Amino acid sequence: MRRILHSFLMCVLSVTSLVILLACSSGSTSNGNGMPAVAAPTNLVYSTSPLTYRVGSAITPITPSASGGAVVSYTVSPTLPAGLGLNTGTGILAGTPSAPAATAAYTVTATNTGGSATAILTVTVLPALVTDVYAAGYEFNGTKNVAKVWKNGVATSLTDGTQGASASSVAVSGIDVYVAGSESNGFRSIAKLWKNGVALPMTTGLDGSVARSVVISGTDVYVAGEESNGTVQVAKVWKNGVPASLTNGINTAGANSVIVSAGDVYVAGYEFNGTNSVATVWKNGAATRLADGTHNSSAMSVAVSGSDVYVAGWEIVGGKFVAKAWKNGIATSLTDGLADGMAFSVTVSGSDVYFTGNSLHGGKDTATVWKNNVASYLTDGTQYTYAYSVVISGADIFAAGSIFVGTKDVPTIWKNGVATMLTDGTREAELKSVFVNVH
Repeated sequence: MRRILHSFLMCVLSVTSLVILLACSSGSTSNGNGMPAVAAPTNLVYSTSPLTYRVGSAITPITPSASGGAVVSYTVSPTLPAGLGLNTGTGILAGTPSAPAATAAYTVTATNTGGSATAILTVTVLPALVTDVYAAGYEFNGTKNVAKVWKNGVATSLTDGTQGASASSVAVSGIDVYVAGSESNGFRSIAKLWKNGVALPMTTGLDGSVARSVVISGTDVYVAGEESNGTVQVAKVWKNGVPASLTNGINTAGANSVIVSAGDVYVAGYEFNGTNSVATVWKNGAATRLADGTHNSSAMSVAVSGSDVYVAGWEIVGGKFVAKAWKNGIATSLTDGLADGMAFSVTVSGSDVYFTGNSLHGGKDTATVWKNNVASYLTDGTQYTYAYSVVISGADIFAAGSIFVGTKDVPTIWKNGVATMLTDGTREAELKSVFVNVH
């Protein structure tokens, strides 16, 4: 009996010891309240930092990642720039900055009951982009045309009005505004390039000349136009004031537009073949004829996108001006030739190609923009309207020209088809070029 009792007690003690042992082992994974312990977050990361934003532009939301235990909440210190916020449940940074902020470091803390992890976000908020719209043209002063440049609708005279003048093209680089055009010296037209309103010398003034286009490439300033050799006009391009002839001076020629792409200089214009003017584009001085010369034609503007060269212009067929679009030398008619039409300007934005000019609509010459060769009229055709220049800025389409009101042309800028007249229409005026500077 004693043996049986002894054996029983030994068994109870063994079982008791086992229970006690098991209880001590489970305590190593407890939080002290009988619940399993939670792993703290680790390796909190925002994939993008530093971050630079602009006032007024919604940011792309930034989502964090973390290892370890699930995050319960997020906080940030110090307070984020105005307009930005951190979602306390997800840690996503989002918003639209509403005020500039200097570069600063912000600490984001991810927390759960097991602990926390931190990440640093470096954020800068720049001032909102400013969009300035420039236009070049002329306004009659009662006696002479005065060359003018407009900035956001405010005009600046480039000439004093004692001689006839006109501005044909405008380009902006940094704080410098360049305008190409011409002014009479009392005997003949003289090519002019104005920089910030001050005329720079281009020719001797002994022979007639015209500057029709200006473009800035890096620190170089290119101007296209023509100058007489005493007998005929010679197509020329000036680089930093130094002229280079594009034609040999035997036949009359002119240069209407210049651009620079990947270091190559393209000029659009024309050269007579003895009978007709022939639309021509020059690349680094080498000419390519765009028409066969059996009809008068001219290239008015050139644009380059990748390996593609686009040219806007016109050709007279059957006594009518036909608006033409050339791509790599292949012509497409933008108008049907039943009434006069002309293309004066071309620009490329992404995969879209825009031409502007005039076509018949509602019985009148009407300012027209062709997008990928499909026409959109800028007015309803009840007035004569003309568009000479087109540029794209972001999602906005700007065109410049004039609307005939009463007995006067009124200088007009269209933005996405909405017209803004720059004068009250009491005196004749037109715009020949538009340039948009976003900075």
